[in-house]
Amino acid sequence: MYIKFSPMRSEAPLTLSRMGDVLTINGEAFDFSALPDDATLPFTAVTCDWLAGDITRKDGELHLSLILPHGPHAPDATRFPAPITITADGTDYTVALRRTYGDHRMSNIDFSQITTLEDKAAVAQALRLQQITTQAETYLAATDWYLIRQTETGKPAPDAVKERRAAARKLLSTSRA
Repeated sequence: MYIKFSPMRSEAPLTLSRMGDVLTINGEAFDFSALPDDATLPFTAVTCDWLAGDITRKDGELHLSLILPHGPHAPDATRFPAPITITADGTDYTVALRRTYGDHRMSNIDFSQITTLEDKAAVAQALRLQQITTQAETYLAATDWYLIRQTETGKPAPDAVKERRAAARKLLSTSRA
C-alpha cells in the first residue's frame, strides 16, 4: 500500500494499520479489496475526512493520499513528507504522538464510483472521436467560402479542398450514425 501525504495544520491524531486491502485510519476500517487493478475510486466515494485524493490500484498495489496532521512548529520532514509504503499486515503506523483506539467498524465506501481501465479507455475513445468530429466541423466551416465563391462567381473550389470536405462529411456521417 503506497501512501502519499498532504500536510495540514491540525492537533488531530492519525494512526494507520493495514490488513491486506483493509486500511484502518484512527480505528475506522476501509476495505478496498473490491477495487480492481488499473481502476480509480474517487475519494468522494469514501466517507473519510482523512483522504486527500483518489484511490487507485496499480500492479496490485493500492495508491492513496492522506492528510497528515502536524503541529505549529513541525519540522520540514513533516511539512514536506515523503510517501510511505506499508507492506506488513497488522503493523501500526502512528503518525501523531497521540493514539486513538476505535471500534474498528467497517466504513461506507461507494464502489459504484469505480472507474475501471475499460471505462478510462472508453472515455479516451469518446474524447478522441469528439476531437476528430470538431476538427472535421471546423474544416468544413473554414472552407465553406470556396463553395460560396463557386456558386457566386463560377470559380471552382480546388480539388484538394473538395476531396477533404468529402472525407470530413463522410467522417461526420459515420460518427453520428
